[in-house]
Amino acid sequence: MKTFTVNDFSQIAIVAALYVVLTITPPLNANSYGAYQFRVAEMLNFLAFYNRK
Repeated sequence: MKTFTVNDFSQIAIVAALYVVLTITPPLNANSYGAYQFRVAEMLNFLAFYNRK
C-alpha cells in the first residue's frame, strides 16, 4: 500500500485549483461551449497519467 506524503497532497491540491480556475475564468471558458469545443482545463487530465498517485 502506497502512503501519501504532504508533498503529494499539495501537488494534487495545486492541480485541482488550477483546473477550477481554468474552468471558471471567462476568457478561457468561452470556447468550451458551442459547435467547436476547446477546453484548456481538460489538458490537466493528462497529469493523471504522468503522476499516477
